[in-house]
Amino acid sequence: MSKGEAEKYINYLENLPNGKKISASAADSILFEAGEEAFANGDCAKTILALNAYLDRFPAGFFANKAHFYRGECHYKSKKFDEAVKDYEFLFADENSTYYEKVLLKSVFILYNQKKNYEKSLELYKKVKAIASTKQNAQIASLGSMRASFYTNKFEENILYCDEILGNKEFAEDIQLEANYYKAKSLFATDKKDLAKPYLEIIAKKSSSENGAECKYLLAVYENGKANYEKSLDICFELKDDFASYQKWVVKAFILIGDNYLKLDDIFQAKATIESLLSNFDEDKALVEEAKAKLAEIELAGKGKSKVDFK
Repeated sequence: MSKGEAEKYINYLENLPNGKKISASAADSILFEAGEEAFANGDCAKTILALNAYLDRFPAGFFANKAHFYRGECHYKSKKFDEAVKDYEFLFADENSTYYEKVLLKSVFILYNQKKNYEKSLELYKKVKAIASTKQNAQIASLGSMRASFYTNKFEENILYCDEILGNKEFAEDIQLEANYYKAKSLFATDKKDLAKPYLEIIAKKSSSENGAECKYLLAVYENGKANYEKSLDICFELKDDFASYQKWVVKAFILIGDNYLKLDDIFQAKATIESLLSNFDEDKALVEEAKAKLAEIELAGKGKSKVDFK
């Protein structure tokens, strides 16, 4: 029975010569069944029309939870993600609902992957984590919490989620590497660079991805900060050879090479390195400006050490 037919049927019964007004509970059932039938038949267009009518008339009806779930599933299938989340959120209020865990997972998938709303995603991942009924859902929640906490700059919290994953060998090797990466970055961001170093080394050694290039660069930054300029230079040159396809990190490594030579009082080599870089690279304005700033610093240092005008 379609939504229109359901409404007509209700009106028909009420307008019979001896007809009586259909009770609210009976009307509730008749209208909902039209949407449920359409959903069972895979007809989302009719499902949405029927359930719109049902929920307009019975927003807190006996079948309201089912109606929101069915309509949300149809919106999800149609990639109308904002509408789907609205329906799923209606079900958040009832933690005992059979749909609760499922709609949390569907909602957080949309919010994390489609909307990039990491703050809200973290909130929902925590809820999934607290009520996960399967090992798979618990792992999804742990992984999502790790990622979302990092992208919301909750670094101390992120370290805890990373440790949880690193302590669970049931996570695949690529997820373990990812946890090492986020932990290294969070430790670095919270000025715990000595603690970050071994995790940076793991990624730089095991990963051939951009994460590996970034961690190699951060190791060079670490050694530069420790005044180990020769060691920092060695790491930069290794990065250039091992991660040549990741231009951003190669360029940043060359800027750091210039800084290392500057700290070693090799003004000539420092200046030559940055000038060569600027002659051959102009694709990224921010990196170009970073290189120009480093060149200005080198030239100023050179003027302080010699009467030679580096122009």
